[in-house]
Amino acid sequence: MTRAYALLASLILIASPLAGCLTGEDIEEIIDDILGCIDENAENYDENATAELVGECIYLASMEAFIAAMTDSMDIDAMLEKAPRAGYSYHLIS
Repeated sequence: MTRAYALLASLILIASPLAGCLTGEDIEEIIDDILGCIDENAENYDENATAELVGECIYLASMEAFIAAMTDSMDIDAMLEKAPRAGYSYHLIS
């Protein structure tokens, strides 16, 4: 039985480095990607970027939009109607 275990362990040791091998072309393709923002309208546009992560670009709002958002107020009932409610409640019944 130990001979079978030794043979199995040898096969695993030989086969495991070969699992998931990448060719040289695959590695070059991965290395060639330059992450950054590729949208010319964004503040952090990178002309050398070839790939973009979600949320990578930064956009600035105008002063009017910022002031409007800061001064916009609503009462708590309207806010609760707009946002989904989550949580729990605890009631004691006697």
